[in-house]
Amino acid sequence: DPDIVAYGDNIRHNLEPPTGYTNNQYGSDWTFDFWEMVTPGGTSAGAQYSKTNPSGGNVAVNSFTPVIGQSDSSFLIRYAIRSLTNGCVAPVVERQVFVAPRPVASFTASTACDGDAVQFDNNTTLSSGTIEYLWNFGDGNTSVLINPAHTYATHGTYNVTLTATSNYGYSHVANLSVTVNQNPIAEFGATNVCEGTVTPFTDGSTIPSGTPSYEWNFGDGSALGSGTNPTHQYTTPGVYEVTMTVTADGCSDMVSNYVTYAPMPVPDFTPSATTCNSDEVSFTNGTTISSGQVGYSWDFGDLIGTSTQVNPNYEYDIFGTIDVTLTATSDFGCVDMITKQINLIESPKADFTSSLLCDKDNVDFTNATVEPASANTTYEWAFSDGASYMTKDVSRSFPSIGTYTVTLKAFADNGCLNEITRTISVDEQPVAEFYADDVCEGSDVEFANASSGNAGNFTNAWDFGTAGTSTDFNPSATLPVGATDVTLTVTTPSGCESTVTKTVTVNPMPAATSLVVESGEKGDGTFVVSATVTPADA
Repeated sequence: DPDIVAYGDNIRHNLEPPTGYTNNQYGSDWTFDFWEMVTPGGTSAGAQYSKTNPSGGNVAVNSFTPVIGQSDSSFLIRYAIRSLTNGCVAPVVERQVFVAPRPVASFTASTACDGDAVQFDNNTTLSSGTIEYLWNFGDGNTSVLINPAHTYATHGTYNVTLTATSNYGYSHVANLSVTVNQNPIAEFGATNVCEGTVTPFTDGSTIPSGTPSYEWNFGDGSALGSGTNPTHQYTTPGVYEVTMTVTADGCSDMVSNYVTYAPMPVPDFTPSATTCNSDEVSFTNGTTISSGQVGYSWDFGDLIGTSTQVNPNYEYDIFGTIDVTLTATSDFGCVDMITKQINLIESPKADFTSSLLCDKDNVDFTNATVEPASANTTYEWAFSDGASYMTKDVSRSFPSIGTYTVTLKAFADNGCLNEITRTISVDEQPVAEFYADDVCEGSDVEFANASSGNAGNFTNAWDFGTAGTSTDFNPSATLPVGATDVTLTVTTPSGCESTVTKTVTVNPMPAATSLVVESGEKGDGTFVVSATVTPADA
């Protein structure tokens, strides 16, 4: 086998003297017939080898330090010894030297993120021979594979070494700093909006290092978005799954959230074909929405009337051109409104008053109708006893006391009609009267109600002064000693009253102050008794 040397190293061969000779005899008894270092083809090793002849006790030395250009080449050290005494030349001695190539270790590593395997690509070179590899991944783990992959437990920077060893025993080490990047944490917020409004998105991602880039999938098939806080205009109401992917230092994370693009209500309504402001206006709601529920708020335009009904009715006191507004609000909070005008003609507002209904033979009804300024108004009265009148005001008698309905219709020549119906009670004037006897102290006063009129259909109100009040028909009361004014007021259902006041006296009790036996004998059976009585008011 040849001797092995690699470029840059030095190999020395000692050329021992021939048998029977010593190094001291060099030049006197023996010498080299020739001495060379050449390739098998005869090319000299050149300046990379040197020869040192023996001297004294030192042996001859062939020294060889090959250069890189001589790698993967074989050389022969050849020499022959010639005797200086007889001129004979010994057989040629040869020694083969192989200049082994050195391995050049080299590798690259892929970009890695938390949880990813780092792929190592081995780029080691060797012009001939075989290589064995030893990887040290910098985290205590190793491998002997040519192109290994390794997953690190956590992010960080690791010093990776590759040792390449050839079959000639030469090694080379390559080092590379490998960084495993920390993954970003994707997060974002989105605002739910109503139809017609752009949807804003707000990035809330955590970026451990590097400059982030973003990709947004808005879930509606539109082009992908970019940027930190984009906005997007949806075209169709619905719920969309939005996905954001954030990338920094080659590492990515994604997150999906849902966003609602809520439909707007489309408000609409139709008012009834009413022309007079005395008539009730009906509003038919025609609002639509693609999904969800709708609530309503009506403003009838007269600074008074409002409603939350779906289809309200409303009677106006004003007339002319009136703006009616319907506001529709979805259950998501989306709001829209519509305003329409209605035109109402001024209608009469029928009303009347009556005199105090205490005399069925003389009742006055006074017309209090508010008449349209630009129209003439006529009237029609109708009573439940069959009587009717076409005059503005009415004075009439009734056949009997009792309850009657009165209807007044007001006709304007602009085509508007209004009417009012009331129930009245026609009464007879009552006459209040009562009786009560004076009593002695300690006794209640009994009151006898003798009021008359209106067929007894009246209420009673007693006032006993300091002794209180009563609404009984025939009450009793404990009055104080002395004279008390007692008042009885009787009132019919229509308000007809009569009052009477009388004085009732409660007399004090007399008191006996002495009793004297003036005469009488024992056994006589007759006594004369004299009493002194003091009146209570003495």
